[in-house]
Amino acid sequence: MISTEKRRVIVVDDWADVTFSIAVLLRDAGCEVLEFNSGANVVAEALVFRPDVILLDLELRGEPSGLEVARRIRERPELQNVVIAVMTAHIGEENRREALAAGCSVFIAKPVESKHLTAIALHGDRRAAPRHPWPRHLERRALSPT
Repeated sequence: MISTEKRRVIVVDDWADVTFSIAVLLRDAGCEVLEFNSGANVVAEALVFRPDVILLDLELRGEPSGLEVARRIRERPELQNVVIAVMTAHIGEENRREALAAGCSVFIAKPVESKHLTAIALHGDRRAAPRHPWPRHLERRALSPT
């Protein structure tokens, strides 16, 4: 039987144009979306909204940072199954390690193609993450789980 429930997605980016654009894209794909331009209320709202996926900017301006938001989400037993896809223009190995250590499920480089965002939101799995934007010397390590 095919589920008719909408996928629930939270989009967090400090640039309002980015959150708006991603939200429109995902709503058009059939998702229910909440948008945030800071990490301040994300965890509290996630406890009520119960998202399937959180698309989270790694470099949020102000407090808390994207990494801190991810850590706080992972501290909550009710949110353990949420897929956290961290988005960043900073694709270095150290950033990837920090994101994975904070509990992020998927690490993707900006800019992200709309088809990849939609696939992650609808399927919530790292196989939907783009594999091509990585510099060749980081590609194998960046996509491996360790």
